[in-house]
Amino acid sequence: MTYSKGRLIKDGGEGYIHEVEGRPDLLMKIYKEADSAGEPILTSELVNKIKYMISNPPDSLISKGIIAWPIASVTEEGQGFVGFVMPRLDVDEHILRVYSYRHPVLDSIEYGRFPSIESRIKIAINLCSALHELHRHGYVFGDFNHHNVGVNYSTGQIYFMDCDSFHITDKEGAVFRTNVIMAGYLAPEIIYHCNLERASDRPHNLDKVSLPTFTKESDLFCLAVHIFKLLMNGVDPFRGVKSEAEGSTASPFVGNDAIERNAYVFREGNKPSAVFCLPAASLPPDVLSLFNRAFIDGRNEPTSRPSAEEWYHSLGRYLFNDLTQCTTEPKHQYYVRLAECPYCEADDRHQKAQGGFIKNMYRDHPADVRESNPFEIIKKSKQRTRKFHIIFSLIMWTSFILIYAVWNLSHGYTTIMFNPSNWHGFELIFVFAALIECIVEIFFCRKELAVLSENIIIREIDPKFCDFDLRGYKERLNDKILLMVLIAIVLIIVIGIFGSTFMSLILSVL
Repeated sequence: MTYSKGRLIKDGGEGYIHEVEGRPDLLMKIYKEADSAGEPILTSELVNKIKYMISNPPDSLISKGIIAWPIASVTEEGQGFVGFVMPRLDVDEHILRVYSYRHPVLDSIEYGRFPSIESRIKIAINLCSALHELHRHGYVFGDFNHHNVGVNYSTGQIYFMDCDSFHITDKEGAVFRTNVIMAGYLAPEIIYHCNLERASDRPHNLDKVSLPTFTKESDLFCLAVHIFKLLMNGVDPFRGVKSEAEGSTASPFVGNDAIERNAYVFREGNKPSAVFCLPAASLPPDVLSLFNRAFIDGRNEPTSRPSAEEWYHSLGRYLFNDLTQCTTEPKHQYYVRLAECPYCEADDRHQKAQGGFIKNMYRDHPADVRESNPFEIIKKSKQRTRKFHIIFSLIMWTSFILIYAVWNLSHGYTTIMFNPSNWHGFELIFVFAALIECIVEIFFCRKELAVLSENIIIREIDPKFCDFDLRGYKERLNDKILLMVLIAIVLIIVIGIFGSTFMSLILSVL
């Protein structure tokens, strides 16, 4: 059958996605000649992989319309194989948007589309079912991250996308490998394997690592990560910190570093870094047991991880037998044996932890910007920082000018003394204001750095995608912080030299 290329609907990293003329149920992927580093994309290995996938489809998943599996080759005269045709999926969002935390009051606009707990459990069950079918057909997902899983809000159905990146072993034992994986979804045994061989500076870049790498067990690790996020308000299972950590010492590791350092939130001696994470006791015992098997027992023995089928049955019991409705929030359902709704308690903790509008703009869910391009991330980071910085600066300088004017008038002075030898002492209030300005600038720059650092880690899906713009902006922020520190030191010295009268005047005013 011949397929004709239709309207372009997406320009992706590896290729272009087109509609298929006369077939609204299909899409066409046409590969680009080279990636951003100039390396050819359409290698003979990839061509053979796609052809094998076309000849050996997972029929049960294709018939249900939940997988973007290659079903036909696309050729062009003089070029040969250039891409493939795949089913068009009924996707609303990536699964990331389903479990990224939203507060019913602080995020009231976005909360309207935020699925209920019951819906999230159904999505988790559907995810288990789909992965079980994929494994039954002998395939391994590999890069099983939140960008490769889609969701339909109205049905709760999940969809597998970017199937040409799957880890495929053919019937003769040849492996068409997955070479990259998103940070935060790499199983501990693969991290260990990468570190042992020291084949790459970044463990999620696997093109130089010897086989075997991805297995059904590594898929089951990722499955447990997805389920944890669905049940735990989007919190990553490895966003744990030491139980005694407080304040600035409670900064969690992220991505593969967190997995490598065994920062599982429910491991003995750890606690969740995010206040909106539910406690372990909020889960049914059998569900908690499966999480512990996946992340504690399965750390050293991958075969100990629960299968997709085990998760399916356990979550089914939770959904149909052990779930009760919250009397306060319609979207909250929780374990029937609990006295209070743990999701309401988590929302309360989160709202109290914000403490004001400045803290609220840096909530612990940077997913808001994960899918933006580098320029949009920088733009959003600047906007959210500068808006509050400008407001603060206007209020502070206006207040200090008024205080200075009132002091001058009360003492009969009608001009500002620019000669330090004639200063009455209170002019140093502006030096003090400049010092506060420097400290505030450092505070906001550090907040921007936190957002940028997490985005850089999370966006490292492809080793060819280096995010030079984000890294360059991050370096400029570090330079700015250093400059502000130096200026602050100079201002402190000035206050120290001329500040005795200044401090006595402030104390007299107070």
